[in-house]
Amino acid sequence: MKRMLLSIAATGLVLAGCGSSSKSPSSATVAPAATTAKGAATTAAKATATTVAATATTAAGTATTTKAATATTAASAAGTSAAPTAAGGAADVGLKEWAVSVSPALKAGATTLTVKNSGQNPHELKVIKGDSYASLPKTSDGAVDEAKLGADVIGKMARINGGATGTLAVTLPAGKYVFICNLGGGALNHASKGQNLDVTVA
Repeated sequence: MKRMLLSIAATGLVLAGCGSSSKSPSSATVAPAATTAKGAATTAAKATATTVAATATTAAGTATTTKAATATTAASAAGTSAAPTAAGGAADVGLKEWAVSVSPALKAGATTLTVKNSGQNPHELKVIKGDSYASLPKTSDGAVDEAKLGADVIGKMARINGGATGTLAVTLPAGKYVFICNLGGGALNHASKGQNLDVTVA
């Protein structure tokens, strides 16, 4: 009986020792490994999110810069195309009974004409693209037929009284023009009475 009790007690001790040694090390090993794996996954996720955000920011910055550069280029191109023709300068035009004078000689480009009526009667100025006064179409009453000239009438200034001065801005490519006062009809038409001038623009 005593021998049996000792045997049971010894078996209990062995079982207790085996149970304790198999439980502890495995739990201790699994827990840190799981924690490490979880931490690595979190770090990787954060790094990926940061990279994506940085890429998106860079792309947005590039797009903004490209848009700004394109807009500047377009604005620059628009400004270049809208620039006025190189100035031809300025000239004085004299009107009187029955003559037209221009000084100095005209150069091609944008030109400002200062028109002075030094006569007694009202006069006007029409700038017409044409080879000569003689070649211009005339109405039945002898005046220049402006309706048939269309776009060949480059510029015109309404009548101004004797002693008055006005200005007329015109752009004249190189070529031949006729300056006239076309007031009146028939025998009273100013151009037919001599108030016309053939002009060559170089």
